[in-house]
Amino acid sequence: MKRQGADLAVQHLNAAGGVHGRPLEIVYADSKNQATEAGAAFAKLVDVERVPVVMSAMSQVSLALAAPADRQQVVLFANASHPALPGKSPFVFRNLPSTKLGAPLLAETAWRDLGLRRVAVLHINDEYGAEARKLFEEKFRSLGGQVVGSQTFEVSSTDLRAALGSLARQRPDGWYIPGYGAALGLALKQKRELKLPGLVLCDLGLVDANVLKSAGPAADRVVVAAPDFDPASTREAVQRFVRGFEQAYQESPSFDAAFQYDAVFLIADALKRAKEPSGDAIRVALAATSDFVGVCGPTKFDTQGDADLTMVVRMMLDGKLTSLEALPTAPVPAKPVGKAPSKPSDETGGE
Repeated sequence: MKRQGADLAVQHLNAAGGVHGRPLEIVYADSKNQATEAGAAFAKLVDVERVPVVMSAMSQVSLALAAPADRQQVVLFANASHPALPGKSPFVFRNLPSTKLGAPLLAETAWRDLGLRRVAVLHINDEYGAEARKLFEEKFRSLGGQVVGSQTFEVSSTDLRAALGSLARQRPDGWYIPGYGAALGLALKQKRELKLPGLVLCDLGLVDANVLKSAGPAADRVVVAAPDFDPASTREAVQRFVRGFEQAYQESPSFDAAFQYDAVFLIADALKRAKEPSGDAIRVALAATSDFVGVCGPTKFDTQGDADLTMVVRMMLDGKLTSLEALPTAPVPAKPVGKAPSKPSDETGGE
């Protein structure tokens, strides 16, 4: 839904007069979520299309593009959550929350609010997944929790039963599964099919139409760390975005669509304030953003181009995020770590 959100933003901006009376246009190129393909696409956009800003998606792609963006003084506006990304270059910005916010928050929620003590980790095999695992494990262990095992899966994976089964033998009472795409949905679906116990925690990658479609009912009751974006908000900007999205695409917008919608508006806002339409001038204007309020709330950037956003923990239910209070079994208070249970917990995530 990233492209849909960006396209809707362009439509709304141009209907309001564009940037200094000129229409905004997005030129697309497909990275195929591969660093090599991303480099070629970046070169085409910068050298041929002469764009001053490149929007990217996914951590491994965005990390690969940080150096050429810095070298050619082109703004890289990334829809990616790897914590190391903003420090790569002063030309890198993002309004997507860093994994360093979501993963530790989930670990703390698992320990303090959900009463989980033995967590298994199944993460996507890339830079984002490895960093999410590291941050979650460090926080969970610091609180006294045990990480009983860790396995990886590929973005192209279609059968994760062996990895799930291996982890299940360690008797976890919870699962942390950071990932994205159809493979994440399949991980949840196959866990449910195998009737493996334990609540599941996921990062923002869960809140995507492709993931929810591949997971089906298995996405229900999965716990998610996400920004405080509410499509039911009565704020005029949010309702205009939701109405426009539903009218244009006959479906409800995801977080990805909302972030990308705001990203285009943030770039347009910087273009209006920049001294000239160059990458460096836009960089300066973006860094000075102070009073922008988008559909994801107020947004400004720190000294490394990272957005300061409020994160909340919710639960997926019927394709929508809702309060943890809606869990059929109420969260239990934290207890001291004891012996491993004689049998797996009967709490189930996504069942």
